[in-house]
Amino acid sequence: MFDDDDGVEPQFKVVDEYYFEYSKYEPVCFSILPFQFDGNEEVTDCASEKKVYLRGVLDRSHYPVHRKVVAWRVELDCEKPNILVLSSESNWITLLKPCKCYREEIARSILITIQILHFVRKQPRDKRRLWGRFWDHLYEVFDKLDIKPLVDDLRKHRPLIKLFVERDPVLMKSKMLSRFIEDTTRKIKEPKTTSNKMQFIVSGESRTSNSSNDGDYGDRWQA
Repeated sequence: MFDDDDGVEPQFKVVDEYYFEYSKYEPVCFSILPFQFDGNEEVTDCASEKKVYLRGVLDRSHYPVHRKVVAWRVELDCEKPNILVLSSESNWITLLKPCKCYREEIARSILITIQILHFVRKQPRDKRRLWGRFWDHLYEVFDKLDIKPLVDDLRKHRPLIKLFVERDPVLMKSKMLSRFIEDTTRKIKEPKTTSNKMQFIVSGESRTSNSSNDGDYGDRWQA
């Protein structure tokens, strides 16, 4: 994959147009990897028996990347959230832009979840209409998505949100996130409009996502 006089792949720190797979044409979300709240924590065994590989290209180049990864983490105290994965050689790799198909069909729910953590962390005090303003922000970030983001995307990663509320000194003060975690009856909904007049929408009906993981991924994702 890389031409190197020593026959050893060079180390790199950033990967663009990324996606993850078990094996060729078998995509998987990186959130299946063990999560590390602190980059210095010991890596636990992955719940899956299959090996997970990072695919993509080196930043600002066309050199393809194919690297086994064993964990992931996210940095929230920056302008934009940074997602990093740990290679089997114990090197942290920063992820830039995901492959379009991977973002929309596989990783959309975890990317949306990371956005709410980052958005709330930048606003430690629960200001009025924070829920509505978060969705305004979300629609702006994912304006090119064919499928509208849903609260169900966040529910898929409730344990991750709970972890940050328990361990992050800023997010543990968020009433909005605490309220979301405690919503076991699934009454909280996304605003019906992006108007700041709306905060939490409560309904007795559950809205479901029509996103799909089906498709011919190989032709669209090969780096």
